[in-house]
Amino acid sequence: MASLRIDRVFKRFGSVTALAQVTLDIHDGELMVLLGPSGCGKTTLLRAVAGLETVDGGEIYVGTERVTEIPPHRRNIAMVFQNYALYPNLNVFDNIAFPLRARRMPREKVAQQVQAAAHRLGLTEILGRKPHQLSGGQRQRVAIARAIVREPAVFLMDEPLSNLDAQLRGRLRTELTRLQRQLRTTTIYVTHDQVEAMTMGDRIAILEGGRLQQVGTPAELYHRPVNLFVAGFLGSPSMNLVEAQSAPRKGKPGVLLGGQGWLPLPDHYRHLPPGLGVKVGIRPESLQIRQAADAFATGRVEVVEYSGFETVLVVSVQGPHTIQEWSVKMLGHPPARVGDVVPLTVSPDQIHLFLSDSGERIGMPVAPGEPSHLRWTEPEGTLAWAESLPAAAPVPAETTQ
Repeated sequence: MASLRIDRVFKRFGSVTALAQVTLDIHDGELMVLLGPSGCGKTTLLRAVAGLETVDGGEIYVGTERVTEIPPHRRNIAMVFQNYALYPNLNVFDNIAFPLRARRMPREKVAQQVQAAAHRLGLTEILGRKPHQLSGGQRQRVAIARAIVREPAVFLMDEPLSNLDAQLRGRLRTELTRLQRQLRTTTIYVTHDQVEAMTMGDRIAILEGGRLQQVGTPAELYHRPVNLFVAGFLGSPSMNLVEAQSAPRKGKPGVLLGGQGWLPLPDHYRHLPPGLGVKVGIRPESLQIRQAADAFATGRVEVVEYSGFETVLVVSVQGPHTIQEWSVKMLGHPPARVGDVVPLTVSPDQIHLFLSDSGERIGMPVAPGEPSHLRWTEPEGTLAWAESLPAAAPVPAETTQ
């Protein structure tokens, strides 16, 4: 086992920048998930770590060893591919044994390690079968067994479950997580599926356009996204986002939603300058439908998505020029039907605030005399600070360090 350091890695394909100075530290024994939309650079980064792609700049270290120019077979890294990459003419035993035989390991030792890996993954009964005789889930287990049998320093997994049906994918996701916890092998797992990322990762690194957007635990990224991209990418349905302006009332901080109502903000936003353009973000599960004096809007229920355990309502709110749709998520049976007119309320401490121009999250102000890079911890995660608000506003915005 070993830690992994990716230091300012840069990669271009012609005029396209696939990786833009990506720096990422992965701890020994950690399961790090690379998450992002298609084309964001996550597979390119994985292949660069494996040595399958040369980098145009930056360094890669496995433990203390610099491996940037070392060929793939000498990096002590095992990779599991999306398409399994099994040898069709070899049975399960020989597929798993292939990397050990390539090292000229004694026959008895090969058999011992193959049997141990097969036992871990429930393959003992099918060691004599060929890949075409296996289900998708069995093939993926064989590919994983072939990787773990090498006892590598680092596992790389490139969307290994994406070709499986939803039920099997969920089961294998649990098995993979349990296996990684048992082996404690440093692992990078690439996916575009946020459910996989949130349920499997010790930490998640979100990429977009070849750039690292945020790194943190699933809770940190979900509850404290550093910008609009992260806020909108995580969550199903995604976070509700609406344009607004800061508008304090009677000494209380708040924002005025375009054509809708006034939302109070927590007291730590009291220094926001009036008229600052912001985007308000509210998670669907933070919204409530109930008659209350503090309802910021009233809308019509357009869609009801009832899935048994929970319900998602799509509520349209008429503005002066446009119609804003809000997603509301709640447990159990829907409290309203299509066509009902309902009020929307939210607790102020459930509101996320972002700058309209840069998309950066607006945080609480730093206390006088404290450095702007001060890090502090609250129950939902660790926040960071940077001086990025307009000069007229004394409130800094959070960002990653």
